[in-house]
Amino acid sequence: MDGSHATATDKRTTHARLQDLIETGRAVIGVIGLGYVGLPLVRAFAGSGFRCLGFDIDRSKVLKLGLPLTDGEKAQAIRALLAGQTTVEGRP
Repeated sequence: MDGSHATATDKRTTHARLQDLIETGRAVIGVIGLGYVGLPLVRAFAGSGFRCLGFDIDRSKVLKLGLPLTDGEKAQAIRALLAGQTTVEGRP
């Protein structure tokens, strides 16, 4: 065997580690696309106490989510969502 395939034991160990991270709230959740589905998904995970990483290719969206905004209630809601629990990154 050339070592390129994970064994059943490796898979069980990985599964157990992931399950432990989720159950203890130490898992970091990554969401690709911060649109109609992604942003509420990040909100749900962050609201459950998980640290979240959001990714989107739309540079303007990333800038709006990652920086202080001034456009009223929507900006306040987004800032509250992202306060300390979420990182937003983009690579145009």
